Amino acid sequence: MNIEDQVVSVEVAKKLKEIGVEQESLFYWRVWNDETVDCAIGYEDYDFSGAGRKIVERISAFTVAELMEQLPAVIETKAGRYRLTIEKYEPRWYVSYIGTAGDALESVLNRKLADALGEMRLWLVKNGYVEVE
Repeated sequence: MNIEDQVVSVEVAKKLKEIGVEQESLFYWRVWNDETVDCAIGYEDYDFSGAGRKIVERISAFTVAELMEQLPAVIETKAGRYRLTIEKYEPRWYVSYIGTAGDALESVLNRKLADALGEMRLWLVKNGYVEVE
């Protein structure tokens, strides 16, 4: 299993950065001056390709565990109380906030659990349920 399967995709990572989510993760997407992208642990900036590339941007590649820490377990609204729920429906992950009556505040379906959690984080910030750090 490679690291790209364990972290948010670069597309979701960019969106999280754009809305102001603190860029602090164990892993980072590195965008190089030749427009290639790779994932590395920590702030490693050595170009193992030998091409003499330079990093132009670092973007946090949040893991599932890191994203779980960022999501509230429960959201209270005027309509009721909603609990974070994660389910797997092969081959996708279903992340939602489910109310006591079984209704969903919001749901995200994605092949990667990290992307589903990242998309939920985006939704929560955009709709004012959580603030960015």
